[in-house]
Amino acid sequence: MSVGVSFLILDLLGVAVFAVSGALAAIRARMDVFGVVVLGMTTALGGGVVRDVLLGITPPSTLRQWPYLLVAALVALSAVGGAAAYLAATSRLPFVAGLDRCLPAAFGSIHSRYRTPWVAILVYGLAGIVTAILGQAGTTVRGAYDVLVSMTIVTTFLPFLLLFAALIRLVRRGTITHYPLPGGAPIAVALAVIGFASTALTIVLSTIPSLEEANKPLAVAKVLLSSLAVILTGIAVFSIGRRRKIPDR
Repeated sequence: MSVGVSFLILDLLGVAVFAVSGALAAIRARMDVFGVVVLGMTTALGGGVVRDVLLGITPPSTLRQWPYLLVAALVALSAVGGAAAYLAATSRLPFVAGLDRCLPAAFGSIHSRYRTPWVAILVYGLAGIVTAILGQAGTTVRGAYDVLVSMTIVTTFLPFLLLFAALIRLVRRGTITHYPLPGGAPIAVALAVIGFASTALTIVLSTIPSLEEANKPLAVAKVLLSSLAVILTGIAVFSIGRRRKIPDR
């Protein structure tokens, strides 16, 4: 591969990365598809255009070479599809819970025309809006984002604590008779202890607000209370599902 081709590939990769960042910023600002594509392309190509204009290179090279425009447009457009797919996929979790009667049966209803779980999508969207509004109470948009990230880390890593603790308990009981790793039970316990400690440390550190946060106690309270709310909701849904008989589909 020649040096010119290598530089072209690296340049296009840079364009793609900046296009994604611009498109995600537009999605967070709730722009439509056209706005997402325009902002993604502007973020990806704007710096190069300004550079060429200042150097007297007209028309700018990024506008004369079609691969740059094509990559920026396609990557920005793919960000729209990725965000839509993510939101649509996650909203099907309450839809399945409605089918299994872990949530009211209305969550499992399908729109007669569009064939989508509209109740689950609507409730999921409203819950996201409420969470965003409450997250910004007494802080900035960045502070609210930090709270959501910390809450996600806490609720995601808690199951791993249970996994590592379960491994230690099973080894101590002698339930496990075969170990895929050399060293047997002592190595398994040591790895589980390391995993448990590192996971617990990650959870604790995720609750610490950033230095820019003006009201640090409020930020910590938001993380802890929101995480507790998610955990209690999951326990409630699980308990309801165990008590109710799941009908045949």
